[in-house]
Amino acid sequence: MAPEPQKIRTLVLGASGKIGRMLRASWALKPPQDIEFIYVYRNDLPEEGGVVWTTEESCENLPDIDVILALWGATPSNGSALNANVSLAHSALKLALAMGAQKVLHCSSAAVYAPQGRVLSEEDASEAANAYGQSKLEMERAIRGWDQENPGKIENVMLRIGNVAGAESLFGNMTPGGEVFLDRFPNGKGPERSYISPPDLGQVIADLIRAKTVTGPINVASPEPVEMAELAMAAGCHVTWKPAPENAFQSVVLDTRRLQAICDLGANSSDPNHLVEGAKIGGVWP
Repeated sequence: MAPEPQKIRTLVLGASGKIGRMLRASWALKPPQDIEFIYVYRNDLPEEGGVVWTTEESCENLPDIDVILALWGATPSNGSALNANVSLAHSALKLALAMGAQKVLHCSSAAVYAPQGRVLSEEDASEAANAYGQSKLEMERAIRGWDQENPGKIENVMLRIGNVAGAESLFGNMTPGGEVFLDRFPNGKGPERSYISPPDLGQVIADLIRAKTVTGPINVASPEPVEMAELAMAAGCHVTWKPAPENAFQSVVLDTRRLQAICDLGANSSDPNHLVEGAKIGGVWP
């Protein structure tokens, strides 16, 4: 009998954050058969287990790994200083070197882009629209600088993740059966954005863990933009319109062609009903 193929052992830093919880729920429902996720927590372990570890500790007690998924990060909502995003990236790289990991997936954000009135490709991130986006842009620059000083040692991938259904401000303001206020633009429509559901994000990450020689930034979202009004209606909400302010951008859309060459999510991944159902699977919303 042939031995079973060895699984790709992936250490997940930041497993207790909102995105971490959504991914854990998605992978519990449909686990990738060729990947073993080892979840890392700063404090007590949940019932499903994992390991407790902080950057102040030695990594000697951590299990052998192949890949690091660095979901951890400072955001405006978690009270951490945003400049921690650079130091956390360096900590992930230091850990990867110490443990012999071949690849690190860093959690960046579509916030690295300033809206420009056109579809945003990976080459368009030079100035962010807010302090959070700027901190992620500086994190990416620090990673590129590390790569230049340590050529070929680790494959670093920066996930510029779009709006995750269930984790961002629209879903934060939506309760099924409730009311949502949206900007209406001169063409009579509301905002459109690039979204991805938690299960589809889990699929993307699994495919990037498997992928060979993928490095640098990559936009992560479903292929087509989604109108927020359609999402609200799919969630069972009533939309109340208000005039869009002059400085508002109607469309902030990511170019996902690089991602689609690695991971085919399919057209259904942009469907509002699919996104709402995926948000529920993530276990954080409603």
